[in-house]
Amino acid sequence: MSALPRLIGRLRHREYTDIVNLAGDFREEFLGKLISHRDNWSPAWSADHACGQVIRRSAIPFANRPIFIPANKPNIYDAASIVGSAVSGAEGRKSALYSPAKKRIVWNPLENVVGIHPMASQPWRRWEMEKWQSLARHLVARDMDVHVFGSPSEKEELVRYFGTLDSSRIRIVTGGLSDCFVAISRLRVLLCHDSFASHVAYALGVPTILLNGANDAAAWAPPGAVVLAAGPSLTCYPCYNRPTCFGGSNEYACIRHIEIVSVIEAVCDLLRITSSDRHIVPLLQV
Repeated sequence: MSALPRLIGRLRHREYTDIVNLAGDFREEFLGKLISHRDNWSPAWSADHACGQVIRRSAIPFANRPIFIPANKPNIYDAASIVGSAVSGAEGRKSALYSPAKKRIVWNPLENVVGIHPMASQPWRRWEMEKWQSLARHLVARDMDVHVFGSPSEKEELVRYFGTLDSSRIRIVTGGLSDCFVAISRLRVLLCHDSFASHVAYALGVPTILLNGANDAAAWAPPGAVVLAAGPSLTCYPCYNRPTCFGGSNEYACIRHIEIVSVIEAVCDLLRITSSDRHIVPLLQV
């Protein structure tokens, strides 16, 4: 917090004419107003929009250029395209990521490499680590390399669960963002939660399997992702990160009731589509 006023001051000094956020949260709108008194663009979610259910809105309109997002455009990528077109007057383009040298990073997969990102900040978005471990063991037993992704602060937990597996097949990736982006670009498939990693994979063109928990997948899943979820069969789904299942027999059932066999089948299907080496697919059949 002590650094924030200095950062705002530096940004104000640049005299931006336009400030854009993609969340529509009152904090982003307020920061935009502090940085510039000119055009402050922000999504204005309709009352029944899926994204609006998890966004903290402001009773005071800090953004002077609100862009209405209707409920029939539920996905966050649709909203980003609407906002971008309003700001620029141009058609939206697909997400992309670049190296520090400003070279675009593209999907360039290695053979027999599957990535998993088993971490999430909230327990109702996390598949159990024991299941991720079993999945990794299954893939390794079938001659697949498994790259496990996480932040530097998560390395100890990842080593505890995956460090005991075949070290020639397991790689734990917890470096900086640029290194992470390149490593994800070398995967045939990435499995992850509703998390930052899924959006990285989409920007890089990496086929993605998303294990969805409490949030509405229609809103947050990247376009084209294979979504696995147990939530739609539950009366409490989606709870939009406000679960009422704490301590019960069905605690976090929306994510925890996703079966390992379903995940393995989804991996097989994507490898069948994306692999140029067809012989690896039968090795993965259950």
